[in-house]
Amino acid sequence: MKFDTGSNKVASIFAIVLLLGCIISPILILLLVQLKFELLDTPIIKQRMGSLYEQIRYDNRPSLWHNVLFLFRRFLFAVVCVFC
Repeated sequence: MKFDTGSNKVASIFAIVLLLGCIISPILILLLVQLKFELLDTPIIKQRMGSLYEQIRYDNRPSLWHNVLFLFRRFLFAVVCVFC
């Protein structure tokens, strides 16, 4: 990353923000689903955040880790492709 010109600063800051978003979003998804675990079968929660656990059994907590692990695995694959 270079911070010597204005456009390089903007590009570097944008890259850092995207990297942080890729790291933080699976953690936030996990926290939301785990905190609302008891309410996952209510219609309001299904309407608001049903896409986070769609087609996944939500009667036990470990199955809800599937999306988070999938996102981390994809992120790890992207890091390996770029840096190795």
